[in-house]
Amino acid sequence: MDNGTFLVYDKASDTFRFKALRGIQDLSAFESLELTLDQAKDRYLSYAEEVYEDIYYKNDVRFSPLNNLIDNLNAPKSLLTIVIKNEGKIEAFILLENISRAYAFDQRDINMIRN
Repeated sequence: MDNGTFLVYDKASDTFRFKALRGIQDLSAFESLELTLDQAKDRYLSYAEEVYEDIYYKNDVRFSPLNNLIDNLNAPKSLLTIVIKNEGKIEAFILLENISRAYAFDQRDINMIRN
């Protein structure tokens, strides 16, 4: 894993906001960015395989532009997305990225997350 991101639902703005970043850049550059639920689902869940309930995996990732700072980041070659729900509602996304290698996460990695 090269990068990790934690997006959390912000009730006041009805958007998802970056709360933690590892390996990308300083969080302060992304704190003001907001993604709607539809934008987050399109970016992180579309074309991904749900390998277990609320765990999604995709390779050779392509993101639709959002016309903000996030568009300047390199798309990962492999992306594992863990969806955190509360009473059926998405509250957060945990993103684990490998920027240099497609198919970087194997079944052992996925099992570790699942357990």
